[in-house]
Amino acid sequence: ETCLAVCSYGYEGDPQEIECSSTGTLVGSAPVCTLKACDLPEALSSAAIVHTCGAVGATAVAHGQGCSAACDVGYSGPVADFLCDAPSLQGQPPACQPEPCTRNFPLGQGVDAGGCV
Repeated sequence: ETCLAVCSYGYEGDPQEIECSSTGTLVGSAPVCTLKACDLPEALSSAAIVHTCGAVGATAVAHGQGCSAACDVGYSGPVADFLCDAPSLQGQPPACQPEPCTRNFPLGQGVDAGGCV
């Protein structure tokens, strides 16, 4: 008899065939399993958001791990938490709103800075 040993949910690796010998001993090797990484949602690439979830093409958050996202300087909004349920990063990015400019308005004769907010 043979069976196939596979990686558990959230892990990836090549399945390995295991055989039950005539002496009742299992013969074969366990697969080498590594945690799957989560894909980054497009919304986290916004210039208004900074996050701890990794970078596209670089080390990303692995299955079962968490990360967070917040609004960058000049924006305001709540911090958002994410959880990697490979291959998807679960959570909603923060709704970042630009903060109004309140300093250094251009002043001078004939200057209308009313559209500068």
